[in-house]
Amino acid sequence: MKILAFRSILIISILPLLLFSNQSPASSQAVTNPFTFTAVGDYAATTNTSAVLDTIAASGAPFHLALGDLSYGAIQPESAWCNYVKSDVGSQYPFELIAGNHDSGQIASEGNINNFVPCLPDRIGTITGTYGKEYYFDYPASAPLARFILISPKIDFVSEGYYSYANGTSHYNWVSNTIDNARAAGIPWVIVGMHKFCIGVAGHTCDIEPALFNMLIRKKVDLILHGHNHNYQRSKQLALSSSCTTLAGGTFNASCIVDDGLDNQYTKDVGSVLMIAGMGGQTLYNTNTTDPDYGYFAKLMSANLNPTYGIARFTLSSTQLTSEFVRASGGTFSDRFTISKSTSSAIVSDTFSRTISGGWGNAEIGGAYSGTTSADFSVNGTEGNMKIPTAGLQRKATLSGINARDVDMKIRVKADKLAAGAGHQISLLIRQLTNIGQYRARLELTPGGSAKLVGQKYLNSTNVTTNIGGVITVPSLTYTANQYIWLRVQVVGINPTAIKIKAWIEGQPEPSTWQYSGSDSESVLQTSGSVAILSRLPSTSTVAPVIFTYDDFFVTAP
Repeated sequence: MKILAFRSILIISILPLLLFSNQSPASSQAVTNPFTFTAVGDYAATTNTSAVLDTIAASGAPFHLALGDLSYGAIQPESAWCNYVKSDVGSQYPFELIAGNHDSGQIASEGNINNFVPCLPDRIGTITGTYGKEYYFDYPASAPLARFILISPKIDFVSEGYYSYANGTSHYNWVSNTIDNARAAGIPWVIVGMHKFCIGVAGHTCDIEPALFNMLIRKKVDLILHGHNHNYQRSKQLALSSSCTTLAGGTFNASCIVDDGLDNQYTKDVGSVLMIAGMGGQTLYNTNTTDPDYGYFAKLMSANLNPTYGIARFTLSSTQLTSEFVRASGGTFSDRFTISKSTSSAIVSDTFSRTISGGWGNAEIGGAYSGTTSADFSVNGTEGNMKIPTAGLQRKATLSGINARDVDMKIRVKADKLAAGAGHQISLLIRQLTNIGQYRARLELTPGGSAKLVGQKYLNSTNVTTNIGGVITVPSLTYTANQYIWLRVQVVGINPTAIKIKAWIEGQPEPSTWQYSGSDSESVLQTSGSVAILSRLPSTSTVAPVIFTYDDFFVTAP
């Protein structure tokens, strides 16, 4: 696996291949961990469609996601097409619908989602929202492993008009809050499905609101499913950063790729993988490798690339998602990939993919932040902000549930103003012990634009912070306002404890050697403790207020 950036949603279960002619609704079934589901869009009623429906029935999955563009009017009325589907998958099988543009009712002969819903109703039984248009459900209901969010961007419903997901609209906010609530509830996987898409290799331009697409990428939704393009496209893993602030169709930015996926393995929580699965039976489309979006994709199947109809079948556990292209008819195309939780010894992992005012909430791994319940703390969906309102103050966010001795910590930080009067002080705190003290790795951003590093210890008994060794100036680092700097520290061993620190501008290579090294044997700090992030403006600073912004906070065992 080629990881192209350091950022922070399979064990295969051999399930019986069951026919679902008499299958009861999923809500009444016993569900094991892991579970499977299938998905595909763009059906019609061809011999290939029938083969796809047979493949769904034989998949062993407790439910299927139909990603829009259902009958195309090939069988009329809608109830007749529903009967055609049910004759293959079973009358009670959860064939869960989300509308496509050919289901909007604008062309009456193609079908209307309002008429498909009564004859292929929700059988999950626990959805929230408007089935067929905008809803979500957690699965399994009793102990969810995944939240499924199904939406209808840029679908012009004949009875309601467009569902707009532009930034700030009710639909946009609904999606954002539904993702955040899943993360807050500790649900491991977030999967968003819709018919139309924003990036793809030929056939369509960005057909949804770019703000919606970028919000999903910014929040690192684990898997994004689409139909619309009648082929199969699996993306590389994508994420936003200071060098990829937005992602839109028709242009290519290699900085938006965090894992090329060419080895078919991705790491969970570092970015999003999207799939266009439009091989449900309707005539396949070509792909064009000269399309600017081609660079975002790892695997393609289309009318001009091994044309094969089939389904995507997914297997989920709490730590791994596996996807497999299951052939139904046509060619011999295959694909298989996994998204796995990192097997590294993660102590803390936080990409701040939530939205909170007056606090920082919970890290993705590491528990709740304490000391952050004031208006000076917020999380905007991709970054954590810490405001210092006046000079002479500091703010601290502590992960008090962590108890670690030897750590490797990494974070990126920026300040919205250049320092003046005194340097901005940013510290990572290690082995923090209540009413005793802690070790600190301090980065100071000076008024002259340079950066300085030093290891420190703070003892409550004396209320004094002491430098461990000399302060060093980071070579060849000149910072500007709102420019991210990576800060990394290792604290290892006892009697003495070794402290090593390095810093570098985002976009530059990480230095191969530690820029600061020191050691200390303070007896009360030769043990485990919590970790924290501290921002401080000295009393002589003249630029208050200053907002310090943090992202990609990782703590591992060295």
